[in-house]
Amino acid sequence: MNEIEKFRILLPHRIEHNKNHEEEFNKWLAIINLEGKAEIASLLEKAVLSLQNIDTVLSQPSDKIRTLMVKASQGHTHHH
Repeated sequence: MNEIEKFRILLPHRIEHNKNHEEEFNKWLAIINLEGKAEIASLLEKAVLSLQNIDTVLSQPSDKIRTLMVKASQGHTHHH
């Protein structure tokens, strides 16, 4: 397995890890909103949106690598 393949496998795990953080922050966001701390909630909401944006951006290289690997496997032929 080369480094690109390792990275392709790692990326979905990192995205999933971020999603777990998003869920945790959303729980805190609900609590902070209930406490009436709108300014803090607004900042936390921005952080959650930033994590979601990171997930979107991180999925792009994953998609490109997957496409590259499919093309490479289709172009690979054995000569005996």
